[in-house]
Amino acid sequence: MKRILILFFVLLAAGATSQVGAQTYKYMTFKQTDGAQVSLPADGLRLTFEGDKLVAVASGTTQSFSLVALSSMRFTEEAYSGNPYDLNLDGSVDIGDVTILVEAVLNEENQSAYDLNKDTAVDVSDVTLLVNYVLTQDASGN
Repeated sequence: MKRILILFFVLLAAGATSQVGAQTYKYMTFKQTDGAQVSLPADGLRLTFEGDKLVAVASGTTQSFSLVALSSMRFTEEAYSGNPYDLNLDGSVDIGDVTILVEAVLNEENQSAYDLNKDTAVDVSDVTLLVNYVLTQDASGN
């Protein structure tokens, strides 16, 4: 896992030096296997490894993540909003989130972040709940 993260940072650094098609993101959002998420400002973000932990420091805030429990890290436009339906952490709940959840159901992934109705199973009832949320949100203009 540590080798994969080191490779990720090397590739990220290589891509960061290229200005062609570069996009500016304000936050890095860390997602853990239990579904917990934390966003830190990307500007001035410093990442280090201490044993089996990733330590992230930004704007005077320090967060430590177990490498085993860290499921993803993403650059995002907005800080994690706390909306459990925003599965892809892009700041909105839409078809992209539905796609992620359908894939999780088909792949029988039973992560708590995908168990939207909190019945301890990731299944079609979670997909139904999310689709209804998206449709209601679109109908209300939000």
